[in-house]
Amino acid sequence: MKLKEKTYKKFVDFFADMAMRNQNAAFEVAYAEIQRGTGAASITMKKALQVLADEGVIATKAGRNSRYVQITYQQEPPELKAAATEDAAAQEAGVMADLLHTADNLRQRLRALEIMSANLQERLAYLEERK
Repeated sequence: MKLKEKTYKKFVDFFADMAMRNQNAAFEVAYAEIQRGTGAASITMKKALQVLADEGVIATKAGRNSRYVQITYQQEPPELKAAATEDAAAQEAGVMADLLHTADNLRQRLRALEIMSANLQERLAYLEERK
């Protein structure tokens, strides 16, 4: 079984948020609340629960009745960790490029100031000679 990436991420984000609200302890949630939170149909929700449980992202147990499920959020799936790592690397590369660009701009400004200072020193020397 496979879910579309967008749907998969929706469910992982939903369960991660619920886990944070419950200080990463197991929590009981109604199937209807999962559907409202993710915007998924019941068949998609059941498939997502199965896929996430099979991949070890969540663990499920029967809830107090047939409308509830107990969820234990176990870990972030490797695909999302890899994507987050790639995003962080891309962001870091962008920051480095910005820093290098800024450093180049500062070098150019420093060089312009050195030239201006040299010109001013030459004029000052010229004026002092004429005295």
